Amino acid sequence: MSDARSPVVLVIVDGLSGGTSDEGGVSCDNALPRFVARAKKARLEAAGVSLGAREGEPLTPDLAYRALGTGRKPLSMRARFDALSVDLTSAAPIEAIVTDAEFRSGTVDDFMRGSERARCTVHVVGYVSDAAPHAGASLLAPLLESLLERELPVVLHAIADGREMAPKTIWRCLDPLVDLLERRGTIGSIMGSAYALDTTGDWEKTLTTYHALVMAGPDEDDEPRTSRSVYDALEDLYDEGFDDQSLPPIRIGDFTGVFGELACDFALGTPEWQWGSEDVVILALPSSDRVTQLARVLMRRGLPEEVAALVTTRGRKVVAFDETNLVSLTPVPELPEIKSVFRDADGSSIESALHAAGRRVATIFDKTQRALATFALRGGRDGAAGVCVDSPTAAATLAKEQARDHDVVIVSLGALDAALFTGGDVVRSSLEELDAALVDLADEVVSLGGTLLVTSSHASPLASDPVKGRASTGADVPFAAIGARASSLRDAGSLLDVMPTVLDAAGIARPDDVSGTTLFADVSKGIAGA
Repeated sequence: MSDARSPVVLVIVDGLSGGTSDEGGVSCDNALPRFVARAKKARLEAAGVSLGAREGEPLTPDLAYRALGTGRKPLSMRARFDALSVDLTSAAPIEAIVTDAEFRSGTVDDFMRGSERARCTVHVVGYVSDAAPHAGASLLAPLLESLLERELPVVLHAIADGREMAPKTIWRCLDPLVDLLERRGTIGSIMGSAYALDTTGDWEKTLTTYHALVMAGPDEDDEPRTSRSVYDALEDLYDEGFDDQSLPPIRIGDFTGVFGELACDFALGTPEWQWGSEDVVILALPSSDRVTQLARVLMRRGLPEEVAALVTTRGRKVVAFDETNLVSLTPVPELPEIKSVFRDADGSSIESALHAAGRRVATIFDKTQRALATFALRGGRDGAAGVCVDSPTAAATLAKEQARDHDVVIVSLGALDAALFTGGDVVRSSLEELDAALVDLADEVVSLGGTLLVTSSHASPLASDPVKGRASTGADVPFAAIGARASSLRDAGSLLDVMPTVLDAAGIARPDDVSGTTLFADVSKGIAGA
């Protein structure tokens, strides 16, 4: 085991650019003057072919974190679709729920209402974006086409990007999907990613999404908004001041929620009635890193007591979906029971390599980074929970404490990225706090004989582009080092080099499945680059 007084601390400050101001984004040199004055610096590629993307194309945040955390090129969802040579609905586990939907096909008479129900409906919860990192519409189209070819009724619940795309432009992605769904489908609802994909613990937003998808709640405020068409919905909400990201969930046309009923399992020792859906749902997201809260509500699992109490109807529990009628294209953090179509191959990550070598690891993150720091950074696998903090200052304070009795501390901060999206004075105050926090942390790490490493997963722009929106710039990101190994830092590399550099600083050999190399030039001292 390494000397406990020689810790390695990696801080990922999302949004920082490693270039100059005129290359787009917030330059690390200008943003963190006190910290940079003491650091040895390098620039890392965060976009393009070398990282498995198209030329000049940045990675999505989850793929960037996979590159950082595994030292391997991450496989994009588009590449996974391209590599899939069979009909999507013949690929387990989608095959399982589609077969179940077909098994329940035909007409079911509802004598209570004297109406008829055609077939089991497949609900597709899809991320709609044409921004380069996501290409959400192109991912949805083949899945919807495959389902429609099976003559299954399909309902699309569209999650608007609103961040990477320019504001109020989701309609350009919806047009081809609306045309496609005319055959035997419809758009049932539309909502902004700030609601459907909240990661901050704002359960009110998640419950609002649930009420739109499943059923209205008991209070008048829980009644979902409705609109005749998706275009009418967008026009009305835009007029009210909402943009694509902040769109409150709204039902479209005749959609009134998923179909289900109360049932009781009398085989249980203490039978209990609960409501469940007879439909099926596919989470069709380029990455499921942000869907955990929504999935928990849909499955009524792992909820805070006060939230679970609201996922009810007439005093009975609502378990809208379970693992038999809900699947995801990619694994959902903290919910391994959800079957997924595409899984990352097993391999090394920063955390697994450190644990295998007997090193003690601590993870710290702010509220927007939980899934990235505890899931994507681990190569798409769940691991030990980290500690959530509310500010860079709190993160630095905790990191100083953790560095005294851990070999490696990993900190992930999204505050600057969020500030850049908001704009205004909040950017300046965020940068000042970051600079002070990093200088304070550097003092402690150096006093312990350790090394502080600072980088970013992507560079964010300073202003919204009228065409590209807030999409990552594709610019290089910074890599800065202070402490024991800083003097030997190379000038350039890529996100793939972060993992082997951390392992090198911790005195651990680079695993065979890692393609990146250490950024430290003195390989005679650092065995990870050997």
